Amino acid sequence: MKIHAHFESRSSDCDGTYDRTWTVTPSDEERASEFGDIEFHDRVVASVVNTYSILATGTLEVVKHDDCVRLSWTESTEEGGIHTEVTLCEDESCDTSGTGTFRDHTAERAGY
Repeated sequence: MKIHAHFESRSSDCDGTYDRTWTVTPSDEERASEFGDIEFHDRVVASVVNTYSILATGTLEVVKHDDCVRLSWTESTEEGGIHTEVTLCEDESCDTSGTGTFRDHTAERAGY
């Protein structure tokens, strides 16, 4: 299965603003399953969309492109907010082995 998901997230709270990127690939169970691609899609969406909290005031936008699906989740929180973009991708040339990135903008401005 060549499917994977590219995540980009920006969140802000009382401690500052953070950016993260990471890639998720199917689990061994999903690779072995007849319905692994559907299970993978379900897991990715469930990891992005917050439907648990009563305070969740999020908005989900789903856009289908030629060869991928793009999810955009925006949620206000008591201390700021979260915006996550996920691209469900099937491009075999993508590097899915990377560890991703993390930036703490407030710490960077303070010189840490």
